[in-house]
Amino acid sequence: MALLSGLLILWIPLAQSRPVSDPSNPHNLSIGATHGRTQANDGSQFGADEICIFCHTPHSATALGPLWNRAEPDNMGSFPLYNSSSLKIKDIPAAQYNTTDYPNGASKLCLSCHDGVTGIGTLLDRTITMNRETMSDVPTSTTFDPVIDLELTHPVSFVFNDTVETALLGKASIPTDPDLRDSQERVQCTSCHDPHDDRGEALYDSAGVPPFWRIISTDPANSYTDLCNKCHGTFGIPSGDHHTADFPR
Repeated sequence: MALLSGLLILWIPLAQSRPVSDPSNPHNLSIGATHGRTQANDGSQFGADEICIFCHTPHSATALGPLWNRAEPDNMGSFPLYNSSSLKIKDIPAAQYNTTDYPNGASKLCLSCHDGVTGIGTLLDRTITMNRETMSDVPTSTTFDPVIDLELTHPVSFVFNDTVETALLGKASIPTDPDLRDSQERVQCTSCHDPHDDRGEALYDSAGVPPFWRIISTDPANSYTDLCNKCHGTFGIPSGDHHTADFPR
């Protein structure tokens, strides 16, 4: 029994899964959500009580993502690159870190809400009335600012392959976890965040774990560092969520 108790103690931090079907998950935008943030607010509208519909549809989807139910972000063509004079990947042609088709992949999908301009309830075949029209309408008192400024955010939508790794001269290494790059070997928002499972936010105050964080370590306080180490290793890690302004690459 003592051994079993010990195992349970170790297991508890890893078991705080909040799938998108959970009404407390912030990506559950249905009228039945209980998180008190952005959600549908007119129960008479078709789809307001659904969960997946705000991102996915089984029919007539776009090719942007898996059964994707949203158009491109309104800001496409005007998103800035991360602004740092010491950023290495912008000078490595193989990284393809430029404004052509930028952002791409999963990051483009994330920004169809998180650009702060595109209507959250604006779907391909309908518009669902929300309590907040865009992410810019979310109160600034919330723990995390949901509007992503790519100029101040860890670079996304760049290729990280063997050629790029070699050119970085040991300052970063390709992660062994296949989930940390997309099918085209690119780093995206989803390299750090799992949009479906919000295990991290409940641990933010006690352990500094960001929302939708991909890795929850046995000691949750190590989660941030452990994920950064997948690429950055011992070279150095920034000291906060998206705080790359004081950690140029």
